[in-house]
Amino acid sequence: MLSNWMRISVLLAFTSLAHAADVVDCQNAQTQTDMNICAGQDYALADKQLNQTYQAYRARLDAEHQQNLKVVQLAWIKYRDLHCKFVSQDSEGGSIHALEVASCLTEKTRQRTAELKQLNCLSGGSPCP
Repeated sequence: MLSNWMRISVLLAFTSLAHAADVVDCQNAQTQTDMNICAGQDYALADKQLNQTYQAYRARLDAEHQQNLKVVQLAWIKYRDLHCKFVSQDSEGGSIHALEVASCLTEKTRQRTAELKQLNCLSGGSPCP
């Protein structure tokens, strides 16, 4: 669930690097390209975990609460994308830009996953963090 700006930024940054991802040792990334690839992989994993957490929590809710959660989640995505665009604007056009965007997206996405897990826990879901 990315805004158009973030989709374009992330896709442009990582599509050209995707073929190299199979050979990158992310525990020992040395080049900017390798670091960008690894940051993109980290974000993809965080996004997958967020979507799984969101779907599991949403499934426990009634229709009205599901709709409310969807509205909140869409607003959060817009906030996350605009925040990451803002905090990475100084590197735009530079080789580190993709890393900064992906790192921001990953951090915010992990925070949101933790929030949804806590909400699920407070409403009687499990497992609780």
